[in-house]
Amino acid sequence: LRGADRDHRLVPHQRLRAPGTEPLWAVDVDGTRLLYMTPDNPAGTVLTASQTPFARGSTWDGTHAGQPFSLTLREDGVCSDGMSEREYRYHADFDIAGQQLHGCADSVEELDRPAP
Repeated sequence: LRGADRDHRLVPHQRLRAPGTEPLWAVDVDGTRLLYMTPDNPAGTVLTASQTPFARGSTWDGTHAGQPFSLTLREDGVCSDGMSEREYRYHADFDIAGQQLHGCADSVEELDRPAP
């Protein structure tokens, strides 16, 4: 695993990206600002959330259009998106508008590097 010796704790204001497949979606995290994107909304929807760290991850909670949402990123072994050879550090669960979406996540810096 590339970078296995890195500190995996999620820190406040760390820029993260959580992409998912089936359906396609992504959330970019920058502190308490989340940008939720889908193929139907590539520009994204800005969400504001409060971050609650826990031992091996963090949860961001908030409301949008009167409905609660929650993004949880947790370190729980290597995560694979099932479509590429890329290995992600975090598993992602995103609950919004009655949908439960699952994917992976890593730092934006790591994801901007070419996949092996």
